[in-house]
Amino acid sequence: QFSSTANSIGAQMIGLWLALAKRRGVAPTSFSVRLQNDVLKEYVARGTHVLPPEPAAELSVDAIEHCVRHLPSWVPISVSGYHMRDAGASREMELGFTLSLAREYLRRTVARGIEPATIAERISWFFSASSEPFHEAAKFRAARELWARLLIEEFGVRDEKALGLRIIAYT
Repeated sequence: QFSSTANSIGAQMIGLWLALAKRRGVAPTSFSVRLQNDVLKEYVARGTHVLPPEPAAELSVDAIEHCVRHLPSWVPISVSGYHMRDAGASREMELGFTLSLAREYLRRTVARGIEPATIAERISWFFSASSEPFHEAAKFRAARELWARLLIEEFGVRDEKALGLRIIAYT
């Protein structure tokens, strides 16, 4: 498994990995890559965006759709709350912003005809973890509960695997 925390270059990273796999004679389905690919957080937290929000989000969803349809072991997006905290958000704000961005990516992907459970189980989450472990554990539990509730109530997801949360956290 390869993991990238590069920002706003999900589609380009897919192209580079596929070109390298082809050059080396390796099937792209024989390995996995986790892409950050969360372009919308660039507007909220970092100010390092390259494209306007709408085309940036569409490019990100293009990458998600390609992975879902052709690269089943790849994680096409890691929605990043970590950068929200770096920009001064509280843990509650980090959670709210991150969930709302994930909802937007999911909404856009579903509009392209992909089942919500199919994409939900492929999302990973990149959160901040401060030196207050009990507060952070509560945030992670709340994230899991709120995400599952959103998936069930808004998108009709019932698949247990899709309702889970794959979290990566940095301190």
